[in-house]
Amino acid sequence: IYGGGTNPDIDQILAAGFNTCGPMMGFTGDWLDECLRKGLWVVGGLHGFFPNHNIDGAVAFVNQWKHHPAIGAWFFIDEPTMHASYTKELQQTWYNRLKAADPSRDFLTNFTSNVQDRYNPNAFNHCSVDCYPFNDECFRYGAGEWNGNYKGYIKYCIDRWNSQTNNIGGMATVQAFWHLPEYLDPTGHVGDMLAKFQELGVGTQKDGYAMYIWSEVPGGYGVVQNTALFNHVKAVNASYNWPHAPPGEEVVYTCPYCGATFS
Repeated sequence: IYGGGTNPDIDQILAAGFNTCGPMMGFTGDWLDECLRKGLWVVGGLHGFFPNHNIDGAVAFVNQWKHHPAIGAWFFIDEPTMHASYTKELQQTWYNRLKAADPSRDFLTNFTSNVQDRYNPNAFNHCSVDCYPFNDECFRYGAGEWNGNYKGYIKYCIDRWNSQTNNIGGMATVQAFWHLPEYLDPTGHVGDMLAKFQELGVGTQKDGYAMYIWSEVPGGYGVVQNTALFNHVKAVNASYNWPHAPPGEEVVYTCPYCGATFS
């Protein structure tokens, strides 16, 4: 998935190896048509509707484009825990309205604020959506409150996440690590994160986590995801109680940067 603004450069995205694009601030019909012609899936970003809580506008936008075959999913409510106005009830209202408008597609929402919930403790991990891309910025910033104990903080994040499973259900989650200079050790402690996840035994569909490394590309950022693994994660979580997959259905994933293996 490639993150960018409105109508990002399709050829550039394809050249970087992406098969899916997530324009954060919207798109136009001719751009969608070109994506379809060139084989690029689109996760429609609805971020531009949220500063004014324009739910009706977001629903109208989804209704306008939901029949376009290039649309694969929708991405809504940008960083809800970073804003006090994004309450649990408001998030759920957004999801219910949008899902009713396009029930055939998945809706994703992003959590990037630190897990201390300094803005709104009721917003974190309570809204029912179809997929949570769980960003590592919460680790990067939040660990500062733990006096640099990244591994301890990561365990806290995972424990906190798992404690919410009765609220959020058995949905696929994606842990995205940013492969950018400012996130590498010792500043970002990406290695610590990977090591701690491996130590705790998370990182595959058996507990709902899929591990990916994000990279910067001109004009945006993204990850060439393992589609088969992601789909398997989602299928397992939809069919079995969190967090365990059936015996023998574990998938091994090896980090392409550090070599850590999760199974």
